[in-house]
Amino acid sequence: MFICNFKINQKKLVKFFILIAAIIVLALLGIIISKVWSDVQNSNNENTVVTDEIPSPDVANLTSENYTNILKEVHENLDTYIGQKISFTGYIYRVDDLQENQFILARDMIINSKNQTVVVRIFM
Repeated sequence: MFICNFKINQKKLVKFFILIAAIIVLALLGIIISKVWSDVQNSNNENTVVTDEIPSPDVANLTSENYTNILKEVHENLDTYIGQKISFTGYIYRVDDLQENQFILARDMIINSKNQTVVVRIFM
């Protein structure tokens, strides 16, 4: 018959688990920081094609890449784009001061590096 007797030091066991928990927390923190850093680097190095006017076909397609520039261009030269048909992905945004048959086609636009957004809209 084999009998094994061992003693567990409770203070050392608690210190061991605290050390393991600290290593896990530091590893997760490192992963999060590296992910955020790579996202910041990627957003600074994006190569996007910028167009300053709505294309001339019957229905213009607004995309995430050209949405901001086209909104700026339309705002500055509104008379040029009256009657232009557009197509874009967004959502219907309603406010109290519009009539029942009116709505706003809207999208959320990130306005700074902290991912704060504003609603940008096209009235219909």
